[in-house]
Amino acid sequence: MVDQSDRSARAALEAWGWQEAGQVHRAPTVLCVLLLPLGERTTEHPDGLGHNARTQRPG
Repeated sequence: MVDQSDRSARAALEAWGWQEAGQVHRAPTVLCVLLLPLGERTTEHPDGLGHNARTQRPG
Protein backbone atom coordinates (compact mmCIF):
# COMPACT_ATOMS: atom_id res chain seq x y z
CA MET A 1 0.00 0.00 0.00
CA VAL A 2 1.24 3.45 -0.91
CA ASP A 3 -0.10 6.83 0.13
CA GLN A 4 -2.12 8.15 -2.82
CA SER A 5 -0.34 11.51 -2.59
CA ASP A 6 3.13 9.90 -2.97
CA ARG A 7 3.23 10.14 -6.75
CA SER A 8 6.96 9.36 -7.08
CA ALA A 9 6.63 6.07 -5.17
CA ARG A 10 3.58 5.05 -7.21
CA ALA A 11 5.34 5.96 -10.47
CA ALA A 12 8.38 3.85 -9.52
CA LEU A 13 6.27 0.84 -8.52
CA GLU A 14 4.13 1.07 -11.65
CA ALA A 15 7.29 1.28 -13.78
CA TRP A 16 8.34 -2.05 -12.23
CA GLY A 17 5.04 -3.68 -13.20
CA TRP A 18 2.93 -3.10 -10.07
CA GLN A 19 -0.74 -2.40 -10.81
CA GLU A 20 -3.34 -0.53 -8.78
CA ALA A 21 -5.97 -2.88 -7.38
CA GLY A 22 -8.02 -0.49 -5.26
CA GLN A 23 -7.90 1.94 -2.38
CA VAL A 24 -8.03 1.81 1.39
CA HIS A 25 -9.46 4.85 3.16
CA ARG A 26 -7.90 5.52 6.56
CA ALA A 27 -8.66 9.04 7.70
CA PRO A 28 -7.02 11.32 6.80
CA THR A 29 -5.07 9.21 4.28
CA VAL A 30 -6.08 7.29 1.18
CA LEU A 31 -3.77 4.36 0.43
CA CYS A 32 -3.48 2.78 -3.02
CA VAL A 33 -3.30 -0.99 -3.01
CA LEU A 34 -0.76 -2.19 -5.56
CA LEU A 35 -0.23 -5.77 -6.70
CA LEU A 36 2.60 -7.32 -8.66
CA PRO A 37 1.14 -9.81 -11.12
CA LEU A 38 3.11 -13.04 -11.22
CA GLY A 39 3.65 -15.34 -14.13
CA GLU A 40 2.99 -19.04 -14.22
CA ARG A 41 4.64 -20.95 -11.37
CA THR A 42 6.76 -23.87 -12.51
CA THR A 43 9.20 -26.21 -10.79
CA GLU A 44 12.00 -24.22 -12.41
CA HIS A 45 10.54 -20.86 -11.27
CA PRO A 46 8.34 -21.50 -8.22
CA ASP A 47 7.95 -17.78 -7.49
CA GLY A 48 6.56 -17.09 -10.96
CA LEU A 49 9.16 -14.41 -11.69
CA GLY A 50 11.67 -16.26 -13.84
CA HIS A 51 10.10 -15.63 -17.24
CA ASN A 52 9.12 -11.98 -16.89
CA ALA A 53 11.91 -9.50 -17.65
CA ARG A 54 10.05 -6.64 -15.92
CA THR A 55 9.92 -8.47 -12.59
CA GLN A 56 12.88 -10.82 -12.83
CA ARG A 57 15.38 -10.74 -9.98
CA PRO A 58 18.92 -9.63 -10.84
CA GLY A 59 21.02 -12.62 -11.88
